[in-house]
Amino acid sequence: GESPYGCADLVGNCWEWTNTLFRPYPYKCDDGREDFYLNDRLDARVRRGGSFLSDSMHSRATYRSYDIPESRHRDTGFRVALSSAFKISPYTADDKEQDSKS
Repeated sequence: GESPYGCADLVGNCWEWTNTLFRPYPYKCDDGREDFYLNDRLDARVRRGGSFLSDSMHSRATYRSYDIPESRHRDTGFRVALSSAFKISPYTADDKEQDSKS
């Protein structure tokens, strides 16, 4: 099904690679796990979501696994995500200022 945001197929098709280095919880954004320039092919990266080969416990968006980037599996892929170049809301700070003057 779709998420409340209209995103489909978030779990179950394939494990999805992330750029995040696998580190234990709790999550700390400043511990190096989000270092985009670290390029050690043997440093495990997080995979999420389970695949068509996973049981129901592993087929959920919050489930986290790991593997090294050089590994290849038929049930592992990636999701292409882009930021919008457009404003999400048509209501801007300028509009708010105009409203307060009215």
